[in-house]
Amino acid sequence: MPKRSSPATGRRLFLAVILMLSYACDSRLAEPPANPTPPVATKPVEFRGRIIDVDTAEGVPDATVTITRAQVDNRFISLAGPVVSTDASGRYVMTVELAENWGGEAHLEIRGPGLEPASKYLKSSEIHDATIEVYRTVRLRPGESVETRLVLRPNVGPSCGYEGWWCRRIVVDGGAPGALINVELVPLEGEQRIGIFPSDEPLPFSGLPGQAYPHIAQVLGEAWIMGAPTRVRLTAR
Repeated sequence: MPKRSSPATGRRLFLAVILMLSYACDSRLAEPPANPTPPVATKPVEFRGRIIDVDTAEGVPDATVTITRAQVDNRFISLAGPVVSTDASGRYVMTVELAENWGGEAHLEIRGPGLEPASKYLKSSEIHDATIEVYRTVRLRPGESVETRLVLRPNVGPSCGYEGWWCRRIVVDGGAPGALINVELVPLEGEQRIGIFPSDEPLPFSGLPGQAYPHIAQVLGEAWIMGAPTRVRLTAR
C-alpha cells in the first residue's frame, strides 16, 4: 500500500511552488526594457528682459517671472521653474535647463502684488532682450479719480468674452455691501470709441460700426474698459 503524504508535507510543497513562481515573475519584472528610453540631453538657456508698467513706461520691481512651458519637437513641454524676481528697474535674469533641441517658443508668466496676471510666448530670438508690458490693477473708491490707459497689444492683461477682445479690468470697492457705484469714464485724447462695461453684463463686440461705448456705468465689484486704445480718466461717485 503506497505511503500517503502528511498534510504538512503537502503544505511545504505548495509553498515551494508559490515561491518559485514569485521568483520567476520578479526576475521578469526586473529585466530592463528591450529598448530603453535614452535620457533627454539638456542645456542651460539664459532668459533676460524687463517688465514695464503700461501707464508709466517704468520698470516694475519685485514682479515674479517664470518659464512654464517650452516648445520641443513641435509640442510644448511643461516646466517647473525656476522663479525669479525683477530688480529695482524691472529687469530679470534666469537660467533654465531646456532640452538641447528646444526651439520655437517659450511661455513666460508674470505675477506680482498689485499686478494683473500677464504672460507672453517668447521666440528664441527674443529671450535675451524681452520687453513685456503689464497692467497694474486699477482700484477705485467712491470720490476717487484715476487716469489709466487701454492698449491693444497681445499678452497685456486679460482678454474679455468669448471673442477675446482686449480690455482692462477695473476694481471698484468701498461702497455698502451690494450697493452699485456710478463710474464715469472720460476719454483724454479725443478718441470716443472706448467704454466701460459692468462685469455682470454681456460684453459687446468691439469696433463694429455703430457700436455704443457707454461712458457711465453702475458697477458692483468689477468693470471692464474696452474699445480703442487711448488714455482715460475714471471717477467713482
